[in-house]
Amino acid sequence: MPVPDPNLLSQLQWWLKLPPTNLIERSDHLRFRHALYLMVHQTATVLFGLNGLEEAPSFPSCLCNARVRLDALPVGPIGSGTRLEQVIITEDNTRAWVHASDLMREVVSLADVSITPAPVLRFRHPHMIRTL
Repeated sequence: MPVPDPNLLSQLQWWLKLPPTNLIERSDHLRFRHALYLMVHQTATVLFGLNGLEEAPSFPSCLCNARVRLDALPVGPIGSGTRLEQVIITEDNTRAWVHASDLMREVVSLADVSITPAPVLRFRHPHMIRTL
């Protein structure tokens, strides 16, 4: 399975660890929507990467037929294009964040499964570390 861009994947994980819910609480709708569109584009790009498709992130976003293309991907959450579109069209920011975070969690967990860990070096002798 192809590996998505690790930088974009770490950004999705960052969004989940430090959600922009403070922007919702402060009624900063403009900045929250900007963050939400960034999340949507990053999620779509990671999904394309999981499927071996090259999709360079660009801003403003130029994802053409994104819903149809994402829904047709063999690797990814079911209906991911429709779900991303739902994130964008949901007017209630709290509900939009819930939809976005649910999808991002699924994508991150799917990407974590596809990334094989690096081999662990086992040293037989304590002095081998210095030698290597």
